[in-house]
Amino acid sequence: MNELRKLLEAQEEKFALWGNRNQIKRFIVAEGLYHNYGDICNLPELLAMKHEYKYRLILDDSMAVGVLGTRGRGTPDHWNVNVHV
Repeated sequence: MNELRKLLEAQEEKFALWGNRNQIKRFIVAEGLYHNYGDICNLPELLAMKHEYKYRLILDDSMAVGVLGTRGRGTPDHWNVNVHV
């Protein structure tokens, strides 16, 4: 996550040089559950970065649905996060 934060900060510096930052669409794309190693993304930290840097978050949760969370609803259920944040 520290590496992602460094990349986002570097991108913010570029946006400052380009000028009109609001016309540029910015996304963070992550998987909820990485199938090679079984790693679970740190969704609360991703959401904090999303709000801090004003990015959109796309979460591929196809591997986590039915597996993670108390109700099997994937990564947001695992972290007890509202999906409409």
